[in-house]
Amino acid sequence: MIRWLVIQDIREDRVQLRLDKKPSCSGCYGQCQKPLFRIFGTGSESFWLKQNSTTLHMTNPELLFSGGRCVGQKVGVQWSDTQLLKNVFIVYTFPVLLILLMMIFGHYGFSLVQLSGDLGATLGLFFSIGLLIIFGQRLLSPFTMLEVTFL
Repeated sequence: MIRWLVIQDIREDRVQLRLDKKPSCSGCYGQCQKPLFRIFGTGSESFWLKQNSTTLHMTNPELLFSGGRCVGQKVGVQWSDTQLLKNVFIVYTFPVLLILLMMIFGHYGFSLVQLSGDLGATLGLFFSIGLLIIFGQRLLSPFTMLEVTFL
């Protein structure tokens, strides 16, 4: 998918970008831009993109952050839809599977030692939620980093 953005402001290590709406979209109040802004973590039509972003893998950041860009210039942003869907699947499925597996292991583990299986499942639930809170960002970040190419 290719989205066209306009450079609004340029700083040393970051650039402010705004979605460039097509003339055919000028009267439309659709939500086409919403997925783009969710990726960049903002809800407005413009956002700041840092050169050393930890949430995006930029294949060619020199095209955007070099001295050749100026305010008002259009920039194309391209990413793979299949990669985006894989990332969404990993982010939503991994925590659910971890919670389910920890509850099953807790239930059967406690049942083996003649303790309450429900207590084991509950402790497995809390343990998996704790793991996700503590290690979730570190575990999922290599898989969920979206690769962006500037045109």
